[in-house]
Formats: sequence, C-alpha cells, structure tokens
Amino acid sequence: MNKNDFQIAVNGFLNDLDCSHCSESTIKAYRSDLTLLNEFLDLRYKSLLNNLSAMKTSHVLQYRDFLFHKKGFKRKTADRKYFCFRKFCEYLELAGFIEKNPALEVKHKKYKDTKAPNFLEWEEIYQIIDVVALFETENTARDAAMLSVLAYLGCRRSEVIDLDWKDIDFQKNEIAIYRRKTKTYDYLPMHPNLENAMRRYYAENRFTPKGPLFLSERGNRLSVTAFKQMFDKAVLYSGIKKEFDITPHTFRHSFISNMIREGASIAEIQEYTGHSDLGSLQVYFHMGTQHKRNILSKIPA
Repeated sequence: MNKNDFQIAVNGFLNDLDCSHCSESTIKAYRSDLTLLNEFLDLRYKSLLNNLSAMKTSHVLQYRDFLFHKKGFKRKTADRKYFCFRKFCEYLELAGFIEKNPALEVKHKKYKDTKAPNFLEWEEIYQIIDVVALFETENTARDAAMLSVLAYLGCRRSEVIDLDWKDIDFQKNEIAIYRRKTKTYDYLPMHPNLENAMRRYYAENRFTPKGPLFLSERGNRLSVTAFKQMFDKAVLYSGIKKEFDITPHTFRHSFISNMIREGASIAEIQEYTGHSDLGSLQVYFHMGTQHKRNILSKIPA
C-alpha cells in the first residue's frame, strides 16, 4: 500500500460524505474525529497509517477504550466519535483499503440520553427574533426571516441556509424544505408570523429574487460562519441568559418541545422536523409527560 494510505482514505471518505450531501457541520465533525484517530494511530500504531489492511479487532477495541476512558469524553460525545470510526471502517472495506471490516466483530450499544433537550419558551424566541430590528442594518429583514424559519418550522440550520427563492410559494403559503439525509422535499405551511417575515424580506430584498434565498454582503449564499455570527449576536442582545448555550439547534428543540406541550403527536411533529427515525423523538415525550404531571400537581387535593 502507498505511504500515505490513511490520509488518502480520509480524503476519499470526506469526499464521499460531501457527494452524499452531508452538511458542512457534519463533514467538519467527521474531519475532527478522524484527526483524533490519526493522533491515536500515530501514538500507538504508527505502521497502520501506511498499512490500513493490517487493522484488526484488537485495534478497534483499544481505540474505543482510548475514546471512552483515556480521553475522558462524555458518553454521548465518545459514542459519536466511535460511530464515526465505524462508518470510516465501512468505507475502508468498500474502497478496498481493508479486506474485512474489523469493527463489525465488536458489539457496541449506542448510549441513549433520556434527558429532555433544553428549550426556550415562545416568548423568549419572539424576543430573540424581535431584537434584530434594533440593529437597523440592511440585513435586518433577512435576519428576521432566517430566525423565523428556524422558529416556526423547526428546521436544521443547514436546511435554512440551503433555501432558494424557488422554495418559497407565497400563493400556496408554503416553503419547500430539502432534507439532506433523505434527499426529499417537505412542503410546509407558513405560520402567519413567518409569512409576514418572508414578505418583508421579499419587499426589501436588495438582490434579484432568484438563486439562494439568504445571501451574504457579496451576494453569495450565506455561510455557516456568518449565520452563526448573526444568531449569536441576536441572542446576546436579547438579554436572555440560560444555564445552557442557546444555539440554532435550540430553536429546533424548542419547536418540538413546545409542540408536544400543546398536544401534537409524533407523526405531526415529524412532518415538520423531517426526523427519519421516530425513536429519536421519544426523548421529547418524556418532557411532555412531566409537563402533564406538573399540571396535575397544581390541582388541590
């Protein structure tokens, strides 16, 4: 095998992910995880970097121990990094770097966190959206529209950034959300607040309403970094402080959690969020049950 087998394999793996339309954040996370694998191999099994075909089950077990015990990661984080490694091993077999996937011989049960995700109340979400109007910049309408898509559709950040003008149908009052994981579109009705935000953005749009929906100052599709900067600024100036970090994904958690509190079913929520695995929504329903118990506790005995 060639001298730089590991790096060649990593580049091929990441390119394969990109061709599968994985989000930038997912590819970035995998790249970081594989850098950690490189660190492990360089430290203990340097020869494997140039000879991946020699990888055995014992190496898999030791890398798992490295993640879960030596590095001190939380269980959820270690799990994610280990399953990235397993996915990488699958690629190595398919691409011919190894004859047999050694990770298949190691049984590993994925940790399931039963703690309900952190979320915001609707009033707090409104506060974050409304604060962008105070900035009085040429991007005020754009930023309000982006935050509204997050808030009222429960979208992932990548799904918001991926939107094009063709995905907005004002006549039907719908937005077409492209799901990268399933490579399908979901056509979702717009909440009145979202529709108003989109119409304001359309009216004040400085660019021709075609191509990417949310643009940078240079007229390109907005980057993940610029999106994060906008979001973080809105959260900061809203004055809302929590014991947890408020991220774009917090809006997604909040949409799901608040819908459950209002009595929405798993199937109804799935239509909006695009979850391919209904089981991943179960953790939110633990919160819903607790909410109902809290209501009962207020009834005098």
